[in-house]
Amino acid sequence: MAQTTTMTTPRDFTLPEGCVVCGADLPVRVSDAGARAACVRCGWMGRPQVEVTHRGLRIRTPGASA
Repeated sequence: MAQTTTMTTPRDFTLPEGCVVCGADLPVRVSDAGARAACVRCGWMGRPQVEVTHRGLRIRTPGASA
């Protein structure tokens, strides 16, 4: 059975070229409330979905694809 843990400290990281609008590096903060992202270049804000897989992190941005 998988164990669930609660994050007490938010984690910050940057996705290189991760902004879905302008392609700039995208700062992301992950806390127990979920993930949030805001592009410093164009101002795009979103709630990416972060999932841990056997290959590492998988990050999706719902509604970003056309």
